[in-house]
Amino acid sequence: MKVLILPGGTSPYGKSKKHCDSYTDILRAIRSVNAQAEVSVVTYPGQRNVEGIQIGELTYLSSLQAVQKEVAKGQGKDIRLVCVCWGCQIGAAICALGDKTVKKTLFWAPVPFWKLYETCVLSDKLWAGQEEVRGVKVTPRTMDGITPFEFSLQKITDTSCCVAAGTYDEYVTSSALCYFESLIPQKDNFRFHNITGCSHMVNKTDPGWVTFESLILRWLLE
Repeated sequence: MKVLILPGGTSPYGKSKKHCDSYTDILRAIRSVNAQAEVSVVTYPGQRNVEGIQIGELTYLSSLQAVQKEVAKGQGKDIRLVCVCWGCQIGAAICALGDKTVKKTLFWAPVPFWKLYETCVLSDKLWAGQEEVRGVKVTPRTMDGITPFEFSLQKITDTSCCVAAGTYDEYVTSSALCYFESLIPQKDNFRFHNITGCSHMVNKTDPGWVTFESLILRWLLE
């Protein structure tokens, strides 16, 4: 089994402690559930990578290409995706292509398109002056050519998917999850969860971490 973690916009190798802690905890949890799984964290062009190198800026198309290359490397393997925030936009597009090697995908904290557009294009409040801390360069061009998560979601037929967020999430509300669910009625390959006590960047200090680990990660790795 090969597990690819598709991160949000902020690099897993930036200087934001809450983001670094989240990916570290998810990695450890996956390895504790399935020690034989091959696990890797993908970074996109424009993000600081594991070697501390950051080149260019984050864009949807370059992010998609980076993940497609990683999935292609795993052809013939049982691939599982853990998508976080921005990674949900990318992972949903991959699954919508119908690649049967991607068996299961977790979409954690998928930000609705209108909110993503607001934070990346209409306002730079979230990103301005944060390039060093967040380890990523985000500009309005980040959204160029994007296929919204909501659209891709409706095209997924061959992958078992879980769409989930926490009740402490400031970007993804329970109403957003209900909206996503309303887009795909009568699809047996989807499940939806709103986990009490989990934040946008879920980590083991969250009150709901045990539920996240037992309900979500164990399903993903079954």
